[in-house]
Amino acid sequence: MREIMQDWMTIWSSELAAIAVDREAKEGFESAALAMSRLVAAFGESVDAVGQLKPFAPSAQTGHAPRPAPVADASGAGGDVARLEARIAELERQLAERS
Repeated sequence: MREIMQDWMTIWSSELAAIAVDREAKEGFESAALAMSRLVAAFGESVDAVGQLKPFAPSAQTGHAPRPAPVADASGAGGDVARLEARIAELERQLAERS
């Protein structure tokens, strides 16, 4: 068991060392830490002095950047599906004629 644990520690030590020099991983961890700190700060602001949650009151000045607009649905997606279904039906008809 001791050897297994030593191997496990060696593997994770090398993994953590690799992550430490990976720019994208570092940026990801920093982004996650920033998001978590904002979440904790927002939670702290939503609790009163005795630890009770304050009523939610949306404010125009939250101090956060506005969220991007949601992505719109693909235009004409229903038409694409209908054309695909029609094409499949046509191919099935052709196969049935050959059989």
